[in-house]
Amino acid sequence: MRFLYNAKPLIIAFVAISAIAGLIYWGMQPNKTVERPSVPSPQYQAKDEVVIYFSKAAGSQIQTEPVVRPVPQASQKNLLDFALFKLLEGPTDEESVHGFFSEIPKGTRLLAVQDLQDQIRVNLSKQFVSGGGSNSIQQRLAELTQTILSVEPKRPVYLDVEGKELKVLGGEGLIVEEPINQGVQ
Repeated sequence: MRFLYNAKPLIIAFVAISAIAGLIYWGMQPNKTVERPSVPSPQYQAKDEVVIYFSKAAGSQIQTEPVVRPVPQASQKNLLDFALFKLLEGPTDEESVHGFFSEIPKGTRLLAVQDLQDQIRVNLSKQFVSGGGSNSIQQRLAELTQTILSVEPKRPVYLDVEGKELKVLGGEGLIVEEPINQGVQ
């Protein structure tokens, strides 16, 4: 029994020395960091795909969510036109199954995209301003604005309906601040 009392301090010293040696060894090892893969922002996308924003329910809220569409070789020079055509077509059947929908009224057409030196003008048909309450109108403008911003983040983009500058949208008089891609990120 007396032998065990004398061994106890030796065991404690051994454990303490082992722990210190382990910490020193671990501290001398090179740091191994795991880097997250970078996810490209939609506004800096490759020319072989575009990001389009549709509405999607998130709990009791409606948000705009991105979907990626491949761009055919022939459309790569006109990414904004292509993105807007795809936005106005609405979600695919598969996207609809996953909860995506569009607040942009069916039948809305892209009449023109004018690429001027200092600005871009997007001209939509009158269906864009028809129907819906204030939430629907805000959501359709968000879908359009974020889709435009994903393709054209720098130059100012102005919105026309049937060739006339859109200043107020909907019966409640939502003021459309232009350029529509200014200050949105």
